Amino acid sequence: MNVVCFADIHGNYNIWTQIKNYYKENDTLIFLGDAIDRGPDGIKILQEMLDDKRIIFLLGNHEEMLLNYVEYGIHNSLITDKEVIQNNGSYITLMDYLELNDVDKYKLIDKLKNKTYLYYIYINKEKKNIFLSHAGLSVNDLNNFNKVNLLWNRDHINQDKIWNNKFKHWYIIHGHTPIQLINPKQVVPEIYRYYNNHKIDIDICTTISKSTAVLDLDTLQVRYFQEKEESKNE
Repeated sequence: MNVVCFADIHGNYNIWTQIKNYYKENDTLIFLGDAIDRGPDGIKILQEMLDDKRIIFLLGNHEEMLLNYVEYGIHNSLITDKEVIQNNGSYITLMDYLELNDVDKYKLIDKLKNKTYLYYIYINKEKKNIFLSHAGLSVNDLNNFNKVNLLWNRDHINQDKIWNNKFKHWYIIHGHTPIQLINPKQVVPEIYRYYNNHKIDIDICTTISKSTAVLDLDTLQVRYFQEKEESKNE
């Protein structure tokens, strides 16, 4: 049985299809959020992930935005928050959501509210404690964190100057921040291991790189899935 994690596929159904077909029924797939927005098939991916028994779904900031749009009046948001929608690539996702029938809308939002998590802790075969969330956090906040930080915060990336020895058996894995923002000189889209491998950023910016990293939580080895070109009939 494999226990793996991946994140931030942002509507790329091609890559999601590869991942879901590659792993077996008894594998565990921990998704660190942001299935939707930017790409064209976010709602379809979200529905499939939330129905997939292998998936442990951790909420991303883009899923939280969808919940907020629905709760506070999605029609008004489409009119008054055009800049927010455009900057976050949410327009296609919102249109697809609105096209769902009322039953499917209810099911989707209900599952997002009740069948997702803000974080997950996995103790791997080497007895390493692995803390997983969408945005990550500082090692010094492992005993004190909140929803906003777990979904949005990027400050922690430069906060841990020295790894707290109290947490020497802990590892933090996150997405949310494309590795290209942390290390602009890194041309090849590869996961970013930092603080002596105690923190790992697995967001390789699928929207641009057309690839996604899947990290094995027992070995901490990575497998990359690259978007495949669809065959065209002549």
